[in-house]
Amino acid sequence: MRAVGIDYLLYGYIREGEYSWDCEIKLYVREMNTVTELFFCRDATDHYDRMLDELSRKILDYFYSDVGLAPYYTGT
Repeated sequence: MRAVGIDYLLYGYIREGEYSWDCEIKLYVREMNTVTELFFCRDATDHYDRMLDELSRKILDYFYSDVGLAPYYTGT
């Protein structure tokens, strides 16, 4: 994989099954030339928003705690 000008790349899938949503997102880090993290989520088909919220929190937690990025605040 060759990513020019990109330090981090998130990719993967979200699939709807008969009873649940399944999600797997991978984090590729160019500097290491490898996938460094996997983010998994699963929830009932009627809770798509909740699953995306959980997935987003997992990804943000990783960037805040492991990468050291500061949280972004829009308020004053």
